[in-house]
Amino acid sequence: MSVTAQHAECGARSGRRACARASSTPSSSERAVKYDLQDLTSRLQLCNRSHVVAYALRAGYI
Repeated sequence: MSVTAQHAECGARSGRRACARASSTPSSSERAVKYDLQDLTSRLQLCNRSHVVAYALRAGYI
């Protein structure tokens, strides 16, 4: 599996879980959002928040 395919698969699973968690609660706390963002950053081996946003845009999540 290529790195890009691995990132896409991991991002799809992580993104769905984060979205399900966010939609299941009426409001997410700042801490929960920061935790989810840090989790995605480490799982996808991204550098920072800007990198996460750029990745999400390219992948079509945003």
